[in-house]
Amino acid sequence: MNDAIEDPLHEQRNPRLAAAGVLVLLAIAALYRAWLDIATIGYVDPEQSQVLLALPVCAVLLYARRAALSRAVLRSSIWGVVLAAAGWALSWYGYTNAVQSLWHLGAVAMAVGAAWSVLGNRAVVVALPAVIALAALVPVPNLLRQDIALPLQKITASGAEIVLVAFGFDVQRLGQTLFYKDKPITIEEACNGMRMVFALLLVCYCFVMAQRFNPFARLVLIALSPLLAVLCNIIRVVPTVIIYGESGDTAGDMFHDISGWAMIALAALMMLGLIRVLKWAEVPIEAPAARPTREPFTDRFRRKALPWPVAPLAALLVVLAVLGHSLSLPTAADARPYHETITQVSEQTSIKIDGLDELPLEIPEGSLKMLRANMSRAVQYTDPGTGATGQYLIIQSKDARDLSGHYPPRCYPNVYGYVEKSNKPRQWEISGLKIDGTEYIFAESNAADATRWVVLHCFVVPDAGTTGQLRVMRAAAADYLRRHHGAAQVQMLFRETAASPEERDALFIKVMDANRDLLLAILDGPSENDDTTP
Repeated sequence: MNDAIEDPLHEQRNPRLAAAGVLVLLAIAALYRAWLDIATIGYVDPEQSQVLLALPVCAVLLYARRAALSRAVLRSSIWGVVLAAAGWALSWYGYTNAVQSLWHLGAVAMAVGAAWSVLGNRAVVVALPAVIALAALVPVPNLLRQDIALPLQKITASGAEIVLVAFGFDVQRLGQTLFYKDKPITIEEACNGMRMVFALLLVCYCFVMAQRFNPFARLVLIALSPLLAVLCNIIRVVPTVIIYGESGDTAGDMFHDISGWAMIALAALMMLGLIRVLKWAEVPIEAPAARPTREPFTDRFRRKALPWPVAPLAALLVVLAVLGHSLSLPTAADARPYHETITQVSEQTSIKIDGLDELPLEIPEGSLKMLRANMSRAVQYTDPGTGATGQYLIIQSKDARDLSGHYPPRCYPNVYGYVEKSNKPRQWEISGLKIDGTEYIFAESNAADATRWVVLHCFVVPDAGTTGQLRVMRAAAADYLRRHHGAAQVQMLFRETAASPEERDALFIKVMDANRDLLLAILDGPSENDDTTP
């Protein structure tokens, strides 16, 4: 349903482009929380670096099609209004059900629909490769990312070991960790390949779509990008291991950060070399001569013409309705007093516990950023009387969604490479407060003599209590009225042979009892004056 009046190439084009830009900005403002979340994830999580490349890649593809875009007749389209409304529905469903990818995807779809309503079908069809590139703005869900990361870590570690040994370096590998000069370099720390896979996939997509290749050649070249990512990652890990072993952590960290982006340039050169080899081998990869532009399929459903402002005005009404609705929702700022209270209680709670020896531990900064921690504490406690030693960890996140995918059965196998052996529900009591949780046992491998670890674990969810069940955590994440009050995760890690079950429980109860006020502050949830209280 498009208007029948076609704009001259130079008349009304600039006003339409300006109108499209304004409408897109309003669409972003209407779902600004989703866009802010996208930007935050892309900035704090290096494994989501493709998010930072999406807009530059989109700009490059639009520039590559500038001639065709300048010839495209701009006509308003009701289909853009449909996409904008569908994007709102998708984003709202993702927001209220804690499906992060749908929340983000809906925001992107709404912005694309806003532009489509003004520019029309033909412009969108010409710019379709650039529009598809915008899908990279949607961060990869954590669970999917971890499922891909683990095999990549193993492949990278094995490949780097083979190369280093072949060049005469005395390197040993244990799972995902390489040892060089007694320095352990875990692929999880050095580079696990996730940022390379998705970032290089996007770069390769940009490379092949910006040139005149036939569809089959484009498909093959894009399909090869994960292999290029693994190869580049191995090339990156080899010198990283050497620098860590020879020069220490500071130099290793610096090289690791710089080389990550350098590998993207290397992959582009490798892709260019591959294309030259294919041309040298006379493999047909060039696209045939350009054919006359076909009428977009959406134009075939055209019925009675509409005046051109109708679709943009309809899209504007949708955007303004979404903006008004978004402004009525609770924000993270509403929960700030609650989180400040928890921080104060944490600062007032000493890590020293009578009768126990303590050793403060460091939590990686990247983990705290990824979980958007409000407060955290990691201490190793030892009972001199029994010799039992356990590593106590508590992290309280500002948003419940950040903990909904992180718990021992997911993190220990993927991060540490351990094998889960058992889990069972547990309940502990500290000064009249019952703590429900789970006891997990992990082993370093399936070998009979493998070292086994015991993890006592529980979630602390405001207004929902303590639990070891992930479904309770996810229910809190799905409640958009409460999710900004976050949640906490408590763990205590023991070497199984270093303490009996009774000694582990006694140490865990003593530590939790010393932190009872902090647990109660988290459990109390929002106050009656909190703006997010329904």
